[in-house]
Amino acid sequence: MAVSAAAVSLALLAGCNENTSQVQAPLSRVDVVTAEVIDFAPRATLTGTIAAQVQNDLSFRLSGKIIERNVDVGDHVTADQVLARLDPRTQEADVESAKAGVTSAQAQLKQATATFDRQKSLLDSGFTTRSSFDQANQSLRTAQASVDSANAQLTSAQDQLSYTVLRAGESGVITARFAEVGRWSSRHGRCSPSPAMAARCGVRRL
Repeated sequence: MAVSAAAVSLALLAGCNENTSQVQAPLSRVDVVTAEVIDFAPRATLTGTIAAQVQNDLSFRLSGKIIERNVDVGDHVTADQVLARLDPRTQEADVESAKAGVTSAQAQLKQATATFDRQKSLLDSGFTTRSSFDQANQSLRTAQASVDSANAQLTSAQDQLSYTVLRAGESGVITARFAEVGRWSSRHGRCSPSPAMAARCGVRRL
């Protein structure tokens, strides 16, 4: 019996040692993050030159002396903004002359109309000849044509006067300019710092 009790005790001790050696170490803390789809834009450093998508070269449509320049390289401009001006005195004189021509032509037309109406009335009454009526009719047509021509000349002169002002065609940034006050601009001149060439401002839309 003593032997059996000793055997049981050894078996119990052996069992205790086995359980003690199998105890696990404490678990480490782990951060949990929910995966999701996001836009990824990695940074990149590049070397280059920024260029506009559209570039417009502007120049005067007339020859003349530049008396005003309102912008410089790097300036932001809006559509129809005045960039530069030419001396408009010649064109202003042409407009005044054309206006006088219209006034004169209208006076002649008024007189020719009165003559035609009188000849027509006389012809209906039998107190004038057909030849005199036809002549009055021709004079009326000539006077009307003179008024039309004078109005066309006035419109042209006004257009020429408007061309003394250089405007931006659209909003943008001035990237180049060759217009200097006091220099002479030739009609549709190419971009050049020469006084004989026209002013040209490059406008780029960003």
